[in-house]
Amino acid sequence: MPSQPRATASARSVTVAAWLILGAGCTGSGPGPAGPPRVCTLIGCDDGLKIDLDPGSAWPAGAYRFTVQADDTRVVCSAMLPLTSCAGRAVVCEPRGVVTIAESGCALPAASHGFPQIAFDAKLRPQRVEVTIERGDLRVARAELAPVFETSRPNGADCPPTCTAARALVAVDVR
Repeated sequence: MPSQPRATASARSVTVAAWLILGAGCTGSGPGPAGPPRVCTLIGCDDGLKIDLDPGSAWPAGAYRFTVQADDTRVVCSAMLPLTSCAGRAVVCEPRGVVTIAESGCALPAASHGFPQIAFDAKLRPQRVEVTIERGDLRVARAELAPVFETSRPNGADCPPTCTAARALVAVDVR
């Protein structure tokens, strides 16, 4: 009868040590000494309100003005297309730090440039939002929104992170 290969004592020690190291980073305490260990994954999530703009690219060239009224806070942002550079921001908002307008396509031909999203400061959870987007004197989008914020724990009930977020979609007339 052929003999089975046997692990050496040092190989078994390395294997056990590897399992202990891997287990230490992935488990937490269970319901008690006899309970199963808790395993948390590392899925992330974002807080705050995000408004996706559709389409997010291929906007016509021109001067754009974004007016966002979030409850009692009014933000006005201005930008120019085509984007002139991938370095720095093309969109300027006043007051700063309340919303961010995403810029898309700076490394692509000018016909691909656009603004795909409006993201709000994570601490701001408005109940009522009005968005108006203008290109020159032409209104290209207007929406009144009542965001519904939901709390999620993507890694499980007992695992971090906990995020509170809402999403909306606003159509933009890019003709």
